[in-house]
Amino acid sequence: MLVNILVVLVGFYCVLESLSAAADMHKGDRFCRLAKYLLAGTSGLYVILVVVHSSASIGMLILITAVALGLWPRMVYRITGGRRNTDHLKGRVVG
Repeated sequence: MLVNILVVLVGFYCVLESLSAAADMHKGDRFCRLAKYLLAGTSGLYVILVVVHSSASIGMLILITAVALGLWPRMVYRITGGRRNTDHLKGRVVG
């Protein structure tokens, strides 16, 4: 039961983040990024539909979590306002 809930939550995150990312795209390598976000959103929708009709497995949770981790940096970048947190790297550059 817990695996089903986790799969639905992570799948829902993938769908929402993919829609947001596809809507915010600009020119450039748009086709590749559009394909990436489209497949990530479709994967999220697929696992939600699987849970609705049957039950999910640990393997499905692992796979959709891997997709969600691919979308994670974009969410962090959006929340921080387009800044990257590199304070922890200052002073470590050897040159």
